[in-house]
Amino acid sequence: MKNNSRKKFILVKSIKGWSMAPLIKPGDDLLVNCQNRNYHVGNIVIYYQKSKLVVHRIIKIKKNQFLLKGDNRLFADGWFEAKIILGLVEKIFSPKYEIDLTTRKNKISAYLFTFYSLSNQYFNFLLNLRKLYKIPFLKKIYKKMIQFT
Repeated sequence: MKNNSRKKFILVKSIKGWSMAPLIKPGDDLLVNCQNRNYHVGNIVIYYQKSKLVVHRIIKIKKNQFLLKGDNRLFADGWFEAKIILGLVEKIFSPKYEIDLTTRKNKISAYLFTFYSLSNQYFNFLLNLRKLYKIPFLKKIYKKMIQFT
């Protein structure tokens, strides 16, 4: 059995912006694990960019560099070193529900969102995927991720 008493978490209150919609919307709170440095493609992380905190997804990894992008953005933020990442988002709290990103089904769903996010970046002129949260297939996945409180 793992000893989780050493994990260090922070609660990020009242997120702003729509760059991670539909998963993270303005006003949501996030539980961030600041000790876990084992990042994978599909993980949502919080990091510093130009003196402000940003919450985006890892869409590619090359050595110790991470390509970060908001699911609802057309282009990636760029490649960043691990040292700018503060932590890994593990839970999303909304007034009506919560999403636990550490569950197996939600880890699998993360790959689908990553695929769509990559497609959005490279083929946006063909697929017009600017508003991922409006695609019916992704809406269904998103609804299955939610645990109502």
